[in-house]
Amino acid sequence: MTTVIANMKDQQERGTGVGHVKFDSGIDFGTAPVIQAEFASRTANSQTFGYGVLDYRMELSLISGPEHPVRRRIIVTSTASDSHIWNLVFLQLLLEEAGHEVVNLGPCVSDEMLIREALDRGPDLIVVSSVNGHGHHDGLRVVGRLRATPGLARTPMVIGGKLGIGGPDPRRNHALRAAGFQAVFEGGRDDPEDLLALIDTLPSTVSA
Repeated sequence: MTTVIANMKDQQERGTGVGHVKFDSGIDFGTAPVIQAEFASRTANSQTFGYGVLDYRMELSLISGPEHPVRRRIIVTSTASDSHIWNLVFLQLLLEEAGHEVVNLGPCVSDEMLIREALDRGPDLIVVSSVNGHGHHDGLRVVGRLRATPGLARTPMVIGGKLGIGGPDPRRNHALRAAGFQAVFEGGRDDPEDLLALIDTLPSTVSA
């Protein structure tokens, strides 16, 4: 399990956090300032998949879920070419606060590693986040390889972030969906709510 900073409730009270960051991939960033979170009630000015946010500063929407949510097992991952981590940390906090079991593989995840981890863990959803502008090309390759792997052909997958260098593109969105992603998020204001709403429609393999 990835150890990140204090949970959202603690962050809301203190505003900042320091924690030990170690991803499931084995990458260890040690103890360091990770996020200075500025919480805004019912607003979400940062993108779920994180781009355009500097110095790990984020405004997170305090999204309240059901009292007894149905938990899903979710893999959060970057792509082989992307070394960013703050977008992954944001997603993990968002999903764990909603009650889900999150496996954060960290940055620079090879296709082979993602396939191996997905086969081993049997996730209900794979969330691919990329913020380096190459997410469109990397995403097409990754989803193609997973869809060609026995046991992963039907595993739900979504992708989001800065997927190209020219801003959101409907043609890129269509191509990624056609390749096998259930949804594509490119920085819309409602992305956090939309992601959680999509997850609520998925079946769960996690024991209650």
